[in-house]
Amino acid sequence: MFKKILIIIGVLVILTVIVLGFFFRVSTNEQGAPVVNQIREFKPFDRKPAGQGGGTDTTPTPGQDTPPTDEPIDTEPIAKTLPRLRKLSTTPVIGYTTFIRDREKIIPPDPSAIFVTETPKETEDGTTEGKSALGEKDAPVTETPKPKTVIEKILTVRFVEKTTGNMFDIDIDQEEIRTASETIVALAEEALLGNTGSTILFRYINTDEEIESFLANLIKPTGSATKNSLSGSFLPKNTKTVAMTREGDTLFYMQPYGNGVTATALSLKTKKKVQVFESPFTEWSAQWSNNKTVIISTKPSAYAGGYAYSINTDTKALKKLFGDIPGLTLLVSPNNKQIVYSESVNQTFSTKVFTPETLSTNPFSVKTFPEKCTWSKDSITMYCAVPSSIPKGIYPDDWYQGAVSFSDAIWKINQKTNVATLLVNPQEVVQVSLDIENMKLSDTEDYLIFRNKNDLMLWGSSLN
Repeated sequence: MFKKILIIIGVLVILTVIVLGFFFRVSTNEQGAPVVNQIREFKPFDRKPAGQGGGTDTTPTPGQDTPPTDEPIDTEPIAKTLPRLRKLSTTPVIGYTTFIRDREKIIPPDPSAIFVTETPKETEDGTTEGKSALGEKDAPVTETPKPKTVIEKILTVRFVEKTTGNMFDIDIDQEEIRTASETIVALAEEALLGNTGSTILFRYINTDEEIESFLANLIKPTGSATKNSLSGSFLPKNTKTVAMTREGDTLFYMQPYGNGVTATALSLKTKKKVQVFESPFTEWSAQWSNNKTVIISTKPSAYAGGYAYSINTDTKALKKLFGDIPGLTLLVSPNNKQIVYSESVNQTFSTKVFTPETLSTNPFSVKTFPEKCTWSKDSITMYCAVPSSIPKGIYPDDWYQGAVSFSDAIWKINQKTNVATLLVNPQEVVQVSLDIENMKLSDTEDYLIFRNKNDLMLWGSSLN
């Protein structure tokens, strides 16, 4: 009898161990690693791949009591901080401009809204959507919000490569250079860009030693085409003098006529031509002070007195500004009330400001060539590249001919207060000597672009 009792007790102990073991396995399946892994399937950003923020696999091992805390979610790539002053082109350029373009920007979802828990929904067969395979009743239904796409305005620089005439774009907040046109314009020496970079005047010497001026429009691709192309027509041969308005909507050019020249203003939007000037003298330089006034001056040399005139393209009125100034080069303010000019004197040059209304002349805040400056639209602020030192020479001839090169720093000049402020010295910031020419201010007036005369590379500098 006693043996029977021991056998019964032994059987009960064995059964108890089996039941407890089964219960423990079920409990582990319902509360352990498989459930954690199932939830992690809804969190694709929990684990970062190798090379992107660590590469460590943080998936908990089976039996681990507490899963590790989720790593922070990367919602945007880390933006690279670009230097204030930087080189924009990798090859020599012959023309450039700035314009505002529309750019798509993807905005990632808010990290706190990536996993949204909703009430489980009942399906047609009576089961609950989101219910786990093991019978869990409170499994979450999750949604991943989609990123939004918005259109932002971005300042873009467009430039023309010297060797091929190809055009390229670069956004000022990025390093990527994009192709705008691959139409070959071989041996081009100069390019003027207007109409936000969609109209280009190419200038080059043909095989007969004549000056060719090809006025082209940028044509967007149609049909099966995938790249922009150029289409246009030629100006008269040997057109020596050209100038584009700051807005890029009107072209001024002088063409040969008999023993002299005639001057024409051409609207790039309406294609309307108006003859505004004629002269027996053929060697002129030209610039627009505003969209109705062209400033013409005799080509400069220290060996000849220079003269300057203004032409109103609406009334065709010609007005003398001043003259008999050796080595005259100049830059007129947009309101025509101030003229910054340089004058050759004693194996160097001086920089002055002439006021037409009062016929007064005063020293300029810095010593530089007007060709190294640009005006703000308010006719108060100027930005100038100023040489650190100026050796003795015949100016501006030696500089034009490349016999003298400068190392410039960029200054901001307030013409109302006569205060000059140093903005950046390339020699100190990028350890490069820049002989700056053809400086341009963006329409937003927060970015400068200019060319290094030494190698014709394009540079840009933020003013913010």
